[in-house]
Amino acid sequence: MLSTNYGLTQYAATYGTSGLVVPNLFIGCSSSYTTISALSGTYLTVPARVDQAGDTQLVLGPYLSTQEVVTFTSVTGTGPYVYTLSTTPSYVHNAGDMVIRVTNQNDTSASFLSEIQWDSVALPHLRLPMASGTSLGNGQFTLSYFITGGQGQVKWSHLGLFDNNTIGSGNMWASGISGFDHTIPSGSLVAGDVTVNVTIQLSNV
Repeated sequence: MLSTNYGLTQYAATYGTSGLVVPNLFIGCSSSYTTISALSGTYLTVPARVDQAGDTQLVLGPYLSTQEVVTFTSVTGTGPYVYTLSTTPSYVHNAGDMVIRVTNQNDTSASFLSEIQWDSVALPHLRLPMASGTSLGNGQFTLSYFITGGQGQVKWSHLGLFDNNTIGSGNMWASGISGFDHTIPSGSLVAGDVTVNVTIQLSNV
């Protein structure tokens, strides 16, 4: 994950005085993605836009062995949309592969679109709390989150850490790309359990 400007400010406020202090941050999941309709040379056609104001990069095939970041120079169309890429992608990407935006440190909670409910019955409109946290030394902290097979059964485009457990509220401390498919596999009754570990490490420079 990439810390946001807000998150970096909060970490810096405690680092150097009492070590790195990390509160019980809650994990949120975004399912904001589109899929490849066609990819020919430097022209990427998709049914929906996923970039936000100021973005210049996309991730093609996140979580696949062919995952790569590409830079785009323009977007045309009203649906479907055509992204003009600065260079031809290095890998072969198939129709239907996921496409997501690249997060950056200027992102805020407002940038975290299409946030899902992990569990609409047991945890309606709530993010998941940290299951455990450990520190291996000054400026280091690892946050662990446990997602059961019955929670978040969608394709995860991005994950984010927030200081409020209510979806749509609070400040985002960090976010990152995912691309993990947590839908129920064919022939199964539930998806698998998942543990997400996020390590934060700061140092004075």
